[in-house]
Amino acid sequence: MFKRLKMVGSIILALILAATGCEQMKNQAQQEQPAKVEEPKPTKGILKVGYLICNSKEETIERFAASAVYIGQKLGYKIHMYPMNTYEADEDVKKFGIQVFKVNSLVYIQMKHDMDIQMIAGEKRGPKGRFTSGTVVVRKGSPIKTLKDLKGKKFAFGPQFAPFGFLVQYDLMLKAGFNPDDVKSGMYYAIPWGANKHEKAIYNVQAGAYDAGAAPMLDLIHLAETGKIKYGDQYTPEEQDFEIIAESEPAPYCTFAATKETDADLVNQVKKALLGLTKNDLAKMDPEWLVVEGFEWDKGGYLRSGEVLNITKAAMIDGYEEALDTDYDVLRNMAKNVGMAPYDAEEAPGKPAEVKK
Repeated sequence: MFKRLKMVGSIILALILAATGCEQMKNQAQQEQPAKVEEPKPTKGILKVGYLICNSKEETIERFAASAVYIGQKLGYKIHMYPMNTYEADEDVKKFGIQVFKVNSLVYIQMKHDMDIQMIAGEKRGPKGRFTSGTVVVRKGSPIKTLKDLKGKKFAFGPQFAPFGFLVQYDLMLKAGFNPDDVKSGMYYAIPWGANKHEKAIYNVQAGAYDAGAAPMLDLIHLAETGKIKYGDQYTPEEQDFEIIAESEPAPYCTFAATKETDADLVNQVKKALLGLTKNDLAKMDPEWLVVEGFEWDKGGYLRSGEVLNITKAAMIDGYEEALDTDYDVLRNMAKNVGMAPYDAEEAPGKPAEVKK
């Protein structure tokens, strides 16, 4: 009997010790679990950032919302993002109180002239970094070999406020002694309606609807990389869809700038963030950090909370680098020659037709 009681007591003691050990292990495990990390939140208020519309507001958001979140998180501001109309960028800046914005280089020189805006940084994309060029293309085997051969032909331009899809081509024609707006030139030209004007101009030439067209070099490269046209070193000359009969000198393209009223320290902070952007940087999409004028989160598929995006890949860019206002003088001289805003068309040798929105 004594031995049986001793055995029962040993079993009870073992169970008590086991229970105590489990409780201690549970407590230890709870203590070893990492503390819940709080997501960072904006602490400095609101920063209003504008992005010139690329083809559509939706595409602009798809490409640059991650960039806006990145700027906000680097600086501690909640970003209010505004897609800006190319033809009314200056008015949008005034209307919404936009402080920092990304525009193309032609819009930059117009706003610099009219509003004395501050340079922040130049956008890098493609083989020439923040510089690029515009071309005039014809179909492979076309009898058109020079710009003067465009007499009596049909030509497709890109949007009129496009530095490398309208301005540089018009300037090249004038310098070659060919004025497309001279009735004696016999040339008919048009600008495609709707979105994706650059691509439409290129496709119209490819399909034979137009004899020649304006093609930004970056668009030729992008369409070739995505398999939509045959162009570039990966194809033999015989395989390529196009021949380039003229190309502009390189000039700056997309540009980050700020209004002259924007605090210099804030401008420098934005500049530092942009210049520090790498191809590996990611942004987690979060409504705590971003509001987009006219759009709601998780509706329509353009703002998806929780999605993690590679910033440069989404934006289709390589990053940003230092830029000088004087780098844009090459485009200023072209705009003066062509007679485009902000310069008086009456003083120019060529006067483009009224802007087509």
